[in-house]
Parts: sequence; structure tokens; C-alpha cells
Amino acid sequence: MELLHYIQREWAHVKDAPLVFVVLLILGTTTGWYIASVYYQGRIADKDGLLARYRVALGIDRPSQGSLIELTNKEMRAKAMSTAAALREFTVSLRNQTDSAVAGAKDDKDKAERSFRILKAMSDEFDRKLKADSNLVDNELRRRLGPEAVASIVGVPPSVFSASDKAAVSIIGMMPSGMGMSAGFAGTLADSIEQMARLLPAK
Repeated sequence: MELLHYIQREWAHVKDAPLVFVVLLILGTTTGWYIASVYYQGRIADKDGLLARYRVALGIDRPSQGSLIELTNKEMRAKAMSTAAALREFTVSLRNQTDSAVAGAKDDKDKAERSFRILKAMSDEFDRKLKADSNLVDNELRRRLGPEAVASIVGVPPSVFSASDKAAVSIIGMMPSGMGMSAGFAGTLADSIEQMARLLPAK
């Protein structure tokens, strides 16, 4: 009721200067809208950036070197573990297909030829689907841990250092595509990524 009485008392002033009232109303509304819009755009951009990081960490989106650098160690560990799981699944598929192919082989030579055909086909699939992502994850883990920590892990392939920027690259990652052998290293790469991920500091 007090608010109602106040409005009634002030309404006379508004009627005396309607133009001033309209201008002030427009200015107030515009200023409020602008401030709210800037504030919420910033909040939305922050949430979009966080969502993009989570999508990379969970393996929904393909990573780039830049997107991996932005991940926290916790997010990087999650990404590394999902990459290692995909590599292990691939390794199981390679083993099952090889076992199935050699089951009806006539002799050792036939077994070897069948095994190599499967290895070649699966290596081509690895190069297309898994090589780029797994190498990016492997390289980022090496960068975060540093050469001494990586060298101390048993079973992790040694690093080769880039001459231009001294970046550490796995010796497996240096293998060119199309050789028909890369699928055979998927299990080693999975073990390497998983071991390095476990050593990432919490922060």
C-alpha cells in the first residue's frame, strides 16, 4: 500500500514531464539490457568452453593439440583412459580376427599369410581411426610429465625429441602410416598411455 501511495504522489511529477520520464525509462531499460547481455554472454561462453573440454575428455569430440593443452590433469587423465580403452578394444578385435582367420589354415605358411593380411587390414583401420588421437594424447602426456618421469616408467616406449621445438614424441608415433604394422603396437601404446596417465599429478 505504501508503494501505491508513493506512485500516486509521484505521478503528478511524471505528468508534468512525460518526455523526461520516457527518456529515462528507455535509458534505464537499454542500460540494464546491455549489462545483462554482456554478463550472460560471458557466462555462456565459459560454459561452452567447459562443455567443449568435457566432450574432448570423454572422447566425444576428436582432440587437437590445443584442446588437450587446455584440459586439467583430471580431464587429461579421463581422456587418456578412454583412449587406452579404445586401443585395448582394438587389440582384442585384432586378436579375435587373427585367431578366426588362422583357424582353417592348411600349414604354417598359410597361417603366416592370413595373419599378415589381417594385420595389414587392421593397421590401415588403426591409421585412419586411432593413430592421430592416440599420438596426440601420448605426446601431451609426455609433455606434462617431462622426459625424466617418462624415462623412469618401465615398458613405455622411449621418446624422440623434435629438433625444432624439443617436443617429446613416442618412437611408435614416428612410424609412418601405410606400412601395415601399426596395429601390432596398439596394445603397447594403450599400456604406455595408461601408465603415464596414472602418474599425472592431481593438479
